[in-house]
Amino acid sequence: MFQTLKTVTIFSLLILFPYISGANNAVFEFTSDTIFRAFERENQSGDSLQVLPIYEYISIDYGDIEKIGFSMHLHGWARADLGDGDYFEKDSDGELLYGYIDYTPATETYNIKVGRQHLFAGVVNDSFDGLGVGGLAGDYVRLNAFGGIPTAYEEDNGRSGDGIIGGRLAITFNPSTEFGVSHKYISDDDTTVENTSGMDSSIFLTRFLSVYGLSSWNHETDGWREHTYEADMYMGPLLLNPSFQMIQYDDFFDDNQMGSQLFQYLQETEEELTIMGADLIWQIAFNLELGLRLKQYEYDQRSENSQYYAALLNVKTDSATQYGLEAGSMIGESDYDRYTLYRGYLYWDAPFEFLESWFISSELLVVNYQEEIYGQDRSLFYSLGCGKELIADRFKFSLSGDYSSDPYFDDDLRVMLVGTFTY
Repeated sequence: MFQTLKTVTIFSLLILFPYISGANNAVFEFTSDTIFRAFERENQSGDSLQVLPIYEYISIDYGDIEKIGFSMHLHGWARADLGDGDYFEKDSDGELLYGYIDYTPATETYNIKVGRQHLFAGVVNDSFDGLGVGGLAGDYVRLNAFGGIPTAYEEDNGRSGDGIIGGRLAITFNPSTEFGVSHKYISDDDTTVENTSGMDSSIFLTRFLSVYGLSSWNHETDGWREHTYEADMYMGPLLLNPSFQMIQYDDFFDDNQMGSQLFQYLQETEEELTIMGADLIWQIAFNLELGLRLKQYEYDQRSENSQYYAALLNVKTDSATQYGLEAGSMIGESDYDRYTLYRGYLYWDAPFEFLESWFISSELLVVNYQEEIYGQDRSLFYSLGCGKELIADRFKFSLSGDYSSDPYFDDDLRVMLVGTFTY
């Protein structure tokens, strides 16, 4: 079924393209981002490798996605390593991130996307090749449905047994209040990879109180994957942002996903993590904010708790310039959970009269551990960058350098040059 859907998707793109290319007053935009990076790594033999990857990101948009009618959107990347090689699995690589045709009728009651796309809808946060349909069913109900082939899994045994399908039903009371239920099912080589349902909400009670949340259920393990909720409470110049998150690693990951996600190993710990906390922000003036941050971390298996306290300062000017500071302390029972943290950031727009089209950015992060970890008692990260718009709304570039040192990496220096061209 899913292989047939992929074939239909490809032919649909070919059939519909002439209609798009013939659209009246269509908007065409071409954006190219060229990124050059430089850093050094050691291979398994201990030999030093110069890693010099150059990336090219290209976006092509024909038509306006926010207007009725047809539009087409393509975005992909390619990479080549100009260094010593053997760092990446493939020195040259690339991928089409999305490439789809979008259609909205004059009534604006539904929307269709055909091709490679990414969907955010409740528990759904996935890329796939296929068909996505969204529409209104009356004044208060919105439906989203999708199906196709997931792009996140390798084609080791072909694609005939791969598939993703699901959807979301939402009840909307006003533009800011919505309740939704969603579901997705993913298979890889005819094996269930994920079978998840969820409930999400966005509740606008008054202009002083809003609540947002998501709960998801794993049908394979019959357990809750996570509960994540937060609220915004305005009290004059004060903003209180309480939050709650609970993650059960046994249920957050499925057995058949092993190795497919960065933190998959946490499933084997059978850990349950609960994070409760709040930010309190005081807007002293239009461009000046002071804040306090408190978070409580509770671990079920480790039987350890830790607390993080921090003071915040954020300053914004009339232009895009902004800067801020954070000073915090983590108080816990293990060596990893006892440290002080200091962070500062700066984005300086048009720093001097003769640099009016430039910007300067910087960030400093220092973590001091109360006990040494692998012989080190400090982590350091520093970033410095600058950029300039050379051709108004057409071409700009930025150059940045990052330096870090921590218990797991003695020294790490990276340089990145980015050029963005828009046509």
